Amino acid sequence: MLTRHSNELSLRLERVADIGCAEIANHELLRWYEQQKVTRNIWRDIHDKWIDIGEDNSTLLVGWSDDRWVLVEGTGLTASPSSWWSDIKELTKRDGQLVSL
Repeated sequence: MLTRHSNELSLRLERVADIGCAEIANHELLRWYEQQKVTRNIWRDIHDKWIDIGEDNSTLLVGWSDDRWVLVEGTGLTASPSSWWSDIKELTKRDGQLVSL
C-alpha cells in the first residue's frame, strides 16, 4: 500500500471515530490494496488500523451499498447474519464478503 493510500484510509477511520461514519468506494479500496477483490486480509489490516488509532474498545461495523463500503462506529448497533451491518472482526474470519452480497 502506498503511503498516500494508507494516509487516506487513516483519515476515513478517524472520520468514523470523530463523527461516526465514513464511506469508501469499492474501487478505491481495491486500488489502495492493489487487489482484484476484497479479502479477509484487507479487513484484518483495516481492523488493525482501527485499533492503531485508539479505537480498540469500540466496534467497527461495515455495510455495503451501491459499490461503496460504509463504515460506522457500532456502539449500540448489532450485527447479525441477517443484518445489513457486519462486524469487521467477523469479516477477518471469512472470505471478506458480506452475507448480503
